[in-house]
Amino acid sequence: MTAGEDDAPPSAGALKMRRHRARKATARQATAELAAGEAAPVQEALPLAPAGELEPMAPPPAPAGGRPVGATDRKAADWRAYMLARYRSPLVVLAETYSRPVAELARELDCKRSEAFAMQLRAASEAAAYLHSKAPQAVQLDGVAVAPVAIGVTAGIAARLGMTARPVVEVVENQDDSGSEGGAV
Repeated sequence: MTAGEDDAPPSAGALKMRRHRARKATARQATAELAAGEAAPVQEALPLAPAGELEPMAPPPAPAGGRPVGATDRKAADWRAYMLARYRSPLVVLAETYSRPVAELARELDCKRSEAFAMQLRAASEAAAYLHSKAPQAVQLDGVAVAPVAIGVTAGIAARLGMTARPVVEVVENQDDSGSEGGAV
């Protein structure tokens, strides 16, 4: 170490480590107080650093080797090329099936028109996944979402907070459409 190194301000990494150690020490102290039965101090402010003191988030790490997303291996690509060189594409078969006149398809398959039409609907449905993106699913929220919350409190903490130490069960109306009348929370 040279004489000038002691006067230099700490690096960003050193400051981050100091803040981390201070938070851990505070958490250990609060845990020890709760375990010893002492009342924890009332926290008046959020334990968040002001926005100016936050360090920017690092970008996600780049993928480390391996096959790129969406790429196929050579064996699969070769097999696909071989099959498409010899046979029609299954997508073409689906398109030909749903695009034929119903009466003609029923006559060729020796089936009822209703059966041929049902077959066409299945073929159209399966082919649509390759030609059109699926529409987003509708979400309908009627009112405020309710989430059950359970808080475990020891008898000692309950007494210090002026709460009863007996279990409390409140029956509320069921919020889902499953048909049950009510549930315990």
